[in-house]
Amino acid sequence: MMVRMKELEDENRRLRKMYAKERLKAAMVQLACAAFGISQTCYPCSARLDAKNVEIADWRVRLTNNQRNWGFGLCFLYLRNVKRLRLITNASIASTGSWNLVYASNPKSG
Repeated sequence: MMVRMKELEDENRRLRKMYAKERLKAAMVQLACAAFGISQTCYPCSARLDAKNVEIADWRVRLTNNQRNWGFGLCFLYLRNVKRLRLITNASIASTGSWNLVYASNPKSG
């Protein structure tokens, strides 16, 4: 009986320690999100990387090297309308502040 009581006390101690660590982690995330002005729901999200991003990055570099007088708007319109890439929104926008372009699966005409 005493052995079981000792085991339960040890388990209780371990669980309290885990709980304290998780509360500290949550408080740190809350403070960091408040400092950077982002929602706590975006914090665990990360950007999705795929092979299309490499091609899009290559297009961006080529456009800025060949068309030095084009701003972001013209580059975006060229990629969307001529190269049939479209802008997608996802959680990475909120967390990183960046936009991703992907191939349009069903591009709209017009």
